[in-house]
Amino acid sequence: MSHAALALRAAWEKSLAEMGLAGGSILVEGPLADRIGDAVPIAIADEVASLVVLGDGPPLADDATPTATGLPDGSMTGALILGAWDRPRAIPALVDEARRVVAPGGSVWLGRRNVDAMIHSTPSTLLASMLYARYADAVREALDTESVAPTELGLVRAGFRSIESWEYDIPVDAFADAESYRTAVESGMWLGIDLIGDTERSRVLALLDDHLADADYPLVEVQPWILACGIRP
Repeated sequence: MSHAALALRAAWEKSLAEMGLAGGSILVEGPLADRIGDAVPIAIADEVASLVVLGDGPPLADDATPTATGLPDGSMTGALILGAWDRPRAIPALVDEARRVVAPGGSVWLGRRNVDAMIHSTPSTLLASMLYARYADAVREALDTESVAPTELGLVRAGFRSIESWEYDIPVDAFADAESYRTAVESGMWLGIDLIGDTERSRVLALLDDHLADADYPLVEVQPWILACGIRP
């Protein structure tokens, strides 16, 4: 396994442990599910419709969906749902399915990207701020933030208890060198990079090259998220 892959695995193992999701059977949903499944050594099912199971739970069916996983009632000890909805009214169905498959006392985490943090960070904490801070409108357009409802409310309405929220940096990928990082940026890792003009993009990439020349590798890319957590009654 490469140094970059090991760095990403360590980052995700640390994150899952901090969330209390390091043991048992964990359902992961959303666009990062496949990356998490590839990174950690405890994934037991390949990605199915942005779903993956971590730990010793049952495998997902081939036709599983975020709102109909096919998993038995109470078979999971926790769930991590990262932006796995197209519109606000889809959130209740996702939370209801998480409530069904997570055993009483288990935790359900529901997360959305922290757009304000993305825009107001500095390159020392988030390299992507070189784009986000300069072209905030493009970032907001890429994320369509107006359509994202508060995730905490979804947990409250479903009857979860002890609901709390955190700002958390989610690991996205890891890179062995400057070239691989720059290639990922050009391919869309920085959300909204495709929505600015060629001149602006060249200017941002030139700034990025300066920072990458002094970076430590492997370099783990993170995104700031807001995570709400509730306990299944």
